[in-house]
Amino acid sequence: MNVSKKFIAVVMAMLMALSCMAIASADATGTEGGDTTVTEPEITVPAPECEFDVENRTVTVKPIDSVEIDGVSCSVIISVEPVLPYITNEDNNRVYYNLEYGKTYNFYAWFATSTNEEDTYYSEKVEVKVKQQQAKPSAPVPVEITSSSIKIEAAVGLVYTITDINGKAVGYDWVSVPKAGALEFENLDANTKYIVSSKKAATDAYYESDEATVTITTKKPAPTGDFELKLADKTNTSITAVAYEGVEYSLDGKTWQKSNEFKGLTADKQYTIYARLFANADQDPSDVVKTIVVKTNAKANFEANKKNIKIEAEDGQYANSEIKFTATGHAPANMNEAVYGDTRIVPIEYCVVFGSTYIKPDKEGMVIWESIKLTQNGSFTAPGYEEKTVTIKVRFIVEEYKGSGWYYVPGSDIIETEDVTIGRTGDTGTKVLEFFEGILNFLFNTVPSFFAQALQSDVWGKLLGAIGNIGKVIS
Repeated sequence: MNVSKKFIAVVMAMLMALSCMAIASADATGTEGGDTTVTEPEITVPAPECEFDVENRTVTVKPIDSVEIDGVSCSVIISVEPVLPYITNEDNNRVYYNLEYGKTYNFYAWFATSTNEEDTYYSEKVEVKVKQQQAKPSAPVPVEITSSSIKIEAAVGLVYTITDINGKAVGYDWVSVPKAGALEFENLDANTKYIVSSKKAATDAYYESDEATVTITTKKPAPTGDFELKLADKTNTSITAVAYEGVEYSLDGKTWQKSNEFKGLTADKQYTIYARLFANADQDPSDVVKTIVVKTNAKANFEANKKNIKIEAEDGQYANSEIKFTATGHAPANMNEAVYGDTRIVPIEYCVVFGSTYIKPDKEGMVIWESIKLTQNGSFTAPGYEEKTVTIKVRFIVEEYKGSGWYYVPGSDIIETEDVTIGRTGDTGTKVLEFFEGILNFLFNTVPSFFAQALQSDVWGKLLGAIGNIGKVIS
C-alpha cells in the first residue's frame, strides 16, 4: 500500500513538473520584444510537523498543503528514512509505527517541478530519536514481612511501588533508593495481599523497563497471652527453662527454638535465656519477650544411684529385745558444696513386718524420721521366742539441689527391704527355753485342768520372760 502511494506521488510530481515547464515556456515565448531573462523563484518547502509518542513509539505527521509555483499548485510529499509503515487516521494525518528501539528516523517533505533532480526541493529534516530498551528486572525479593509492613531488597536504578491486589495504590508512587539496601512499605493491613512492583527508571538514553511484580501477604497479628519464665534445671554444659505450651526459646533473641533446653554450653559461664509466645510463619512474633540470666555450673553434677543405698541389721538377734538397724542413702561427699542439679537419695520412713503382721508400727503405716539425713537409725522388738524372719521396709526419696536447697523429685520414691532372722538356735539361752518349754508341754498334757489354767496365767508368763533373760546373760 505504501509503495503504491509513493508511486502515485512520483507520477503526480512528474505531471506537475511538466505543467510547470509548459507554463514557464509559454511565458518565455509570449514576450514580445521584451527581456528574455527568466528569474528563478525562491522555493521553500516547509518541514513536516512530527509528534512523537514516546510510550507507543509512533510518529504522527500532519499533511502539508500544496505549494504554489508560478500559479501552479504542486503537491508536497512526506518521506522518512529509514522507511516506516504508516496508517492515515480520521484527521488525514499519517501515523508511522513500529519505530525500533535505539534507532534515529529523519522525516522531511519535498516536491519536484521536473523529473530532474535539480528541480526537486526538500525541507529541513526532522529527527526523531528512539531510546534504547531496558530488560525487565528480577521480581522484588522480600526480606522481612510483618502484619503492617513489607521490607524488600532494593537496588539503585530501580523504582518501586506497592498496590493492593486490585492494583490500587496504597501511598507509595514509584520510589527509589539512594543506595542499595532495604526499602520498607509501612502502614499496611494485616493478613492482606499486596503487589510489589519494580522497574528500571527511564533515562535520556533508555526507556523505563517493563514491570516485575511479586504478590506478598502481610502476616497475622502477634499472639497474645502471658507466662512466667523460670529456670527448670542446669548443669555445667546445659540450661533448661520451664517448658510452656506455645512458647519458644532463644539464647540471643534472634534464633528461636521450640525446645526449652540448651546443650553444649560452657561451664561456669553466664547466659541470657529469652522466651516468647510462639508465632507461626504467617504471624508476627510475640510482643511479649521474657528473659532470665543463668550461670552454668562450674563442675559436672553428682547423680545419686539406687545401687548405693543400703539397710543394715544384724541377724540372730533375740526376740523380745530391741533390734537396731541403719538405713543409708547416697549423696555427694560434701553436701555443703552441692551445685544446682546434684541429686541425693535419702531415707525418710520405715516399717517392720512379720509376714502380713505389722511389728512397727503396730498397724499398717510407716514410721517417719523427724529430720532428713543421709543415714537414719531405727529399732523394733520382735515378739515371741521362736526363730522367725522379719522384713524391714524403708522408703527412700530422690532430692535435687536447686541452689537454695534440696527439693523432692516427684515420683522418685524407692522402697528397699532387708530380711532379719530373729532368735538363735543352739546357744545356751535357747536350750534353757527349749527345756522349760518341754516341761510345760508335759505338764499341760498330764496335770489336771485347773493346774493347766494356772500355768497359763500371767505369773507363768513373767516367769518365762525371766528365764529368757537368764538365757541372754548365759549366752
